[in-house]
Amino acid sequence: MREINLLGTVRVESSDTDLPRFRSQRAMALLGYLAIEGRPITRNQLAALFWPDDAPESGKKKLRRELYNLAQILPDCWETDRLKVHFVPSMETTIDLDTIQQFEQEGNWEAAADLLRGDFLEGLALEDNFEFETWLLGERERWRQRTASILTYAADELEGQGSYRRALLYAQRLLRVMPWREEAHRHMMRLLALSDQRSAALKQFAICEQVLWDELGVEPSAETLALYERIKRSPHYSRDNIPATATPLIGREGELEALSAQLADPD
Repeated sequence: MREINLLGTVRVESSDTDLPRFRSQRAMALLGYLAIEGRPITRNQLAALFWPDDAPESGKKKLRRELYNLAQILPDCWETDRLKVHFVPSMETTIDLDTIQQFEQEGNWEAAADLLRGDFLEGLALEDNFEFETWLLGERERWRQRTASILTYAADELEGQGSYRRALLYAQRLLRVMPWREEAHRHMMRLLALSDQRSAALKQFAICEQVLWDELGVEPSAETLALYERIKRSPHYSRDNIPATATPLIGREGELEALSAQLADPD
């Protein structure tokens, strides 16, 4: 079995043998591009995209070298001819992007989140290649948004199960990806309060306030301020912000009626 990881540092892992190394950043970029596109691409298109300053024949010659390297690393994953190149993973080959999509469809958010190891093709850059860099920036942003969604679902699911400290791990990861995301700060504040870390929750508000000002030049929203005030006023925060009853209300019908009337009063 072989595993291709395109999130974080690009690598191919195999349990059987030592694999050849990528000969260049272009080889890694080419693999990422063909894996995302998932369709046959003409050699002319690939040569023009990856070697825009070369003459067509020179670009295609360089393309052949990179494809030869990729064929050594992934020998049974290619459908090629004189005109086109198609990356088709074999039954023994998995790609982290495809596995994440499968976990998303199953609603297995923790498993999907655990495969989010970084940016798409992290650290990779092809200098003086505007068209490829534009494509790469778009894909990275798309995967950042998808990462944020998966981490949010994972944290929400764990919070619903009462696993606040485990939920915090995913909320913290989300803030590392998007530190300017205000709702992520609110989620952190709530989870810290729910896990009896009230001081840390209040400190998180200060962090949120500073980040929003530094990154976006805005103040926290009314919703974030309201959450801060609730946590500040409540020594023991609960999901619905109503402390658990210490003793049962037996023989307190009058008090219950008065309380019900007050809760029903819009004023």
